Amino acid sequence: TQTATMGTTRVYHESVLLSSGTTAGDVMVMGGLRSGGAITASAEIFDTASETWGNTDSMDDSRYAFGSAVISYSGTEYILVAGGASSTCTGGYCKPAERWRDSTGIWADAGDMGYQRAAFPLTALTDGSGDALACGGINATNVLDSSEIYSASSNSWSGAGTMTKKRYGHTAAGLSSSHDSDVLVVGGRDQTNAILASTEKYDLSADTWNTSDSMTTPRYAHTTTIVSTDYVLAVAGQYTASECIRRVELWSPTTGLWTDKTTMPGNGGKCRHAAARLENGDVVVMGGRTSPTASANTESHVYSIAGNSWSTADALDTARYGHTAVLYPVSGSADLVLAAGGVGPSSILTSAELFTP
Repeated sequence: TQTATMGTTRVYHESVLLSSGTTAGDVMVMGGLRSGGAITASAEIFDTASETWGNTDSMDDSRYAFGSAVISYSGTEYILVAGGASSTCTGGYCKPAERWRDSTGIWADAGDMGYQRAAFPLTALTDGSGDALACGGINATNVLDSSEIYSASSNSWSGAGTMTKKRYGHTAAGLSSSHDSDVLVVGGRDQTNAILASTEKYDLSADTWNTSDSMTTPRYAHTTTIVSTDYVLAVAGQYTASECIRRVELWSPTTGLWTDKTTMPGNGGKCRHAAARLENGDVVVMGGRTSPTASANTESHVYSIAGNSWSTADALDTARYGHTAVLYPVSGSADLVLAAGGVGPSSILTSAELFTP
């Protein structure tokens, strides 16, 4: 169902669920690439009660393909952003990080990373420290294998272990304290632009990276979703220079192995889609494109974890890829998923819509 439109066109932006203060339960959208190629620093908040958008403070740096994480330190929730491709950072790639909190409604400096990086994940660590891990990515000269940790207590960055592979466009899943608050990194591309099936895991206590089981299928422009206690679902993605695939795999934290699951139905492939875990533990996958050069589409499917099966869901009203999807709570009703922005049939979008499970 269509809802209010954002004030700014945006793709390759970030969206997060806010969970404290006056904006608790609302969704923040920030950054991204705009129509015409401009990069935005703007941020907006979707008021889930009134289903309207309002502006909040703009970031200091414009950025897209950056990392974002929700962290909590000393009882305060922060939205942390770092890196990205930018028109305001030296050389077109950012080192600077910023953090936003509800009580002030403004972005403040959060130190500089050691490396400029874009197309990387920023993952909140689950050890209670409020820290976050940045790993890999790309800049004007290199694909990176470095990683670094943001310390919430000192509001600064420090170097961490070196990854086993250089990669960008990968995804990451922050495992719970039941599995030592480690971080699993999945797929992406390497320095030759080869698409990777490899995965690796960051051991927080040892500050080292270790190779994990490789997926059956290389993938880039895919999604990974934590679906139960640290099980990680990898869905679709780009497979070769000209192909996207619909194959699905599940990683087990107990065995450290990937298992093939039921392939998503539909014609062609699937990449540049968005995914969100639903209240019942299932995963909705929406939009995307069938090949790396195809137009956006509207199709949506829901994957049942318990049944290892797919069902067709209500199609998006507007075809889109490169969008975001965030589940948010609704008092006395089923939670909803907000899909925002992305590239539509002919241009970058301001539109947003709601999915009811």
